[in-house]
Amino acid sequence: MPTTSSLRLVSLALAAACLSFAQSATAYGSNYLNTPNFDAPGVEVNRCDGKVTGRTANNWDDNSDAGCSGTGYTVTYQQDDDRVAGAPATPTSPHSQRITVTGSGEARLRGFSWLFSGHRYRASIWVRADAEREVKLSLRRDGWPYTEYAVASVKAGTAWKQVTFEGLAPNEASGKTGAWMTIVVDKPGTVWVDDASVVSEVDPQNVVTAPAAAVPKDYFGLHVLRDNNAAGHPVGAYLQRNIGLVRLWDSGPVWLNINPSPGVWNWDLFEERVAFVRSHGAEPLMVLGGLLPRWAAAEGDRDKCNFYDEVNKTNTSSPPSDIETWKNWVRGVAAHAKGKVRYFEVWNEPYMCDGFKDRLPFLAQMEAEAIAILKAADPNNVVLTPTMPPWGNDYVDRYLAAGGGKYADGLAVHLYDNYLANHLDSTKPYEVGYRDSLETLLIRDRYMDNLKLVLGRYGLANLPVWDTESGYSMRDVQCGTQQEPKALAYVARRNLLNWIAGVKHSFYYGWDLHYARNKDGTCYTNAALGRETVNEGGGPYFVTPSGAAYEQMARWITGAVVSAPQVLPNNNGGTTQVWAVKLKRGPTTSYIAWNPNWTSTDNKLPTYPLPSAKLQRRTDLAGAVTTVSGNVAVTASPVLFTAPPTSNTFTSQYGGLRQGWNYANTLTVTVTGGAGPTGYVQFQIDGIDLGAPVALANGVAKLTTRDIDDYPVAWHTLSANYLGDEYHAAVKLPVTKQIRVCPNSLLESCPQ
Repeated sequence: MPTTSSLRLVSLALAAACLSFAQSATAYGSNYLNTPNFDAPGVEVNRCDGKVTGRTANNWDDNSDAGCSGTGYTVTYQQDDDRVAGAPATPTSPHSQRITVTGSGEARLRGFSWLFSGHRYRASIWVRADAEREVKLSLRRDGWPYTEYAVASVKAGTAWKQVTFEGLAPNEASGKTGAWMTIVVDKPGTVWVDDASVVSEVDPQNVVTAPAAAVPKDYFGLHVLRDNNAAGHPVGAYLQRNIGLVRLWDSGPVWLNINPSPGVWNWDLFEERVAFVRSHGAEPLMVLGGLLPRWAAAEGDRDKCNFYDEVNKTNTSSPPSDIETWKNWVRGVAAHAKGKVRYFEVWNEPYMCDGFKDRLPFLAQMEAEAIAILKAADPNNVVLTPTMPPWGNDYVDRYLAAGGGKYADGLAVHLYDNYLANHLDSTKPYEVGYRDSLETLLIRDRYMDNLKLVLGRYGLANLPVWDTESGYSMRDVQCGTQQEPKALAYVARRNLLNWIAGVKHSFYYGWDLHYARNKDGTCYTNAALGRETVNEGGGPYFVTPSGAAYEQMARWITGAVVSAPQVLPNNNGGTTQVWAVKLKRGPTTSYIAWNPNWTSTDNKLPTYPLPSAKLQRRTDLAGAVTTVSGNVAVTASPVLFTAPPTSNTFTSQYGGLRQGWNYANTLTVTVTGGAGPTGYVQFQIDGIDLGAPVALANGVAKLTTRDIDDYPVAWHTLSANYLGDEYHAAVKLPVTKQIRVCPNSLLESCPQ
């Protein structure tokens, strides 16, 4: 293997160097862990006021109940003589590591390893237990936000079992990241571990790529919370133009409202919402579970997850009481929704509910039954898994191990990122999060790639991933801070980077939602909720800045092939960097650029060197256009760089011809505006190509043809399409000429 390698983060043909990541000089197979066999002499442990005690192997660190805040538990470590059969052992210390948990404690044992950029890591460890119990394993970032780069959840039994799992290292500018191989036991009992390893190989595929296909309209989805019949509601126009999907959540059509009591069904709100969405050219996505009437949940579970209604307790998000109750509900939906809704999500955020914590096999059964019922009603129905959380792939692994995902058409995730912390709140320090949280989560930390590795372990590597809900969550943001300008940049980048990372569909929550403010701009007083739909209760409608930015990004990239991002150095002496992506529509190129780490106090604002002098038009997320040249300063808000639009004129030498008289008619198109447009024009008659495309010469294309008088006696439509060039978009020119073909004989009259 080579001793060093360069990780190319991007592949964008600009005259600037790509950001490289140095890789460590390591041979494939070298174990990065110290004391991997848990041998003596070991070290004494006494933490958390004596609740965590015993002896661990050298270089292994207890991190149980991180802040020692729990009560009623003990964790005991011991170097034991119960070794893996046939494993290498030194004569003086034939030990494995024993971990015993009592009460409500959680044992967390970890060994340090470096992860080098550009490497794929394979972790392995032997485990056994005193009885069947779950052991959680991971390669976890050393420090906030504690990203799990590789995960495995295993059912350990009384016999030794070897567990192997893989993950990709993050792309760090320093070339490496500290991480811990972490072993978690969170139920009472005893577990033994032995012979751990973390080995790496240079990953030949370690280049961030982007889908080769153009972005479809249905990549973009929305949550629309307000009544769509409200006066002035503009969402219909948004759907018609650029948005292909609407998720029916927090807007009424859920189990709670449709089937409020046994045998009672009310589809009015469902019909209203579905009809509105479909009438504007979009498709609805219905969420089957997550907000149900209390009668449908088991009596002991009803108050475990009533976080949507903590006061009145009229609903619950707990699991249904039994599988038949669930199947009856899904049968009702399948019958009524046939021909109206074909996209379904099994459950909203089960990971938020303690009622599902130890019932993932039941959740997987619910998924399988729902799929069977919905596919029987309509084989074209698309059914997604219950939502998976964004803060680690451990839950995904446990759910798939429980049998989930086998028959689903897509994996649903909610990519709210905990990398962000308080960066949308100007009153709180940036140290608690990353301003470039999205770039870190989706690109540098390889979230989607590592998720695909987990899926691949269950034969599901090609399962599409749907981000059915994400946005900016600011329940704790102080009212009155200027969060919206930051939020709109965040929302726009989120959906651009989601596509690049490989997300199939991306739904913004919520398009018409303000956080921490009333419609009149005053602070919202319901601290428990901390949010409201804009202009709730009537009055003129207005679009949130973030909602407008979301639709603007949809305009920019729908129909375009988007490149992987390029990271450019700060050419103004600062440390922050510019990110840029290339868009291709046919032959035409444009660029989006931004600086995720920019702040309003940045006095060394980086600039983006325009790849071409023709890119003279800068459009921001509000749709404002300015003329630019050279090096252009960029902030955290993405901006689009294009050539100015062209305008065109079209003339025909003659307005009428006699059939068969063999006149030479000259058609002329003049393409003006833009920035020196080149390329070709395709002339047409009645929508059919008239000869081959004609090259522009100094902005003019001329076609002299004798073919028109061979057409039937009638009026005919002459038109022409500018086919575009590298920087100017193709344009279908408006019809400007009607020409009539008259009979051959002068004695016969022409068409009127």
